[in-house]
Amino acid sequence: MKHPHQWHKIILLLPLFALSSCASIIDNVNATPSHHLANKDASHSNKSIAYRIKRIDQASDRMTARNDIMHELIQTSNQTCEHILSKLPKQIKRWNIESEKSNNSSLLEDTIERRKFDNVDPSLALQQSIFTHPAKQELARAITAMIKKNRYQLYLTLRNREDMDISQYSLKQALQNLVTYQHACSVEQGISDLALASTQQHTTIEEKQAQIESLIKLRQTLIEQRLGTQAIQQQIDAIIMSK
Repeated sequence: MKHPHQWHKIILLLPLFALSSCASIIDNVNATPSHHLANKDASHSNKSIAYRIKRIDQASDRMTARNDIMHELIQTSNQTCEHILSKLPKQIKRWNIESEKSNNSSLLEDTIERRKFDNVDPSLALQQSIFTHPAKQELARAITAMIKKNRYQLYLTLRNREDMDISQYSLKQALQNLVTYQHACSVEQGISDLALASTQQHTTIEEKQAQIESLIKLRQTLIEQRLGTQAIQQQIDAIIMSK
């Protein structure tokens, strides 16, 4: 048997009956006040900013109003980006980017092991990169570092333009730049920037070949993850055409 105050709540919610089912009404009765407050708080900030954007042309100080709105939007963007980057290591961990051994790997290893009396000069050995961390972990760190570096440069530009009068730097222009700032946190953009940075250094033929092979593997991984590969292909072409 329901308590009297619960029936009063149902009576008050009867006007909603035409728009919802009985089950949704009971859910509203049983829901705690904090649940409704949490939903209101989640959308309050966006509604507040949307209202202020509509009213910005009536503000007594439009420049300050623009900057205040941008500060809040940048803060929200930073929080969203941190959430995206926090999930990146787990996301990359699921990527299949492991190298496969060649067909003659076992033959080579066995032959090397048997040739115990052959002379080996360390100075003639090819230099091999030493992996201090798992490759996927290093990739996640590199992409994250690239994203943070590029976003920081964009952030400085956004802040520097706060001193510009709104007649020169309109709210529309500021919001367009904010969209660019937000896009700079995408994983695809981070991969593209990382690939571009890797081609801006003078490299030997062996290093170029290694970069191309690495990018080809990364391109295949992106295809499997249904991500764009155009930027990676452009970097492969750039390495091939570079002197």
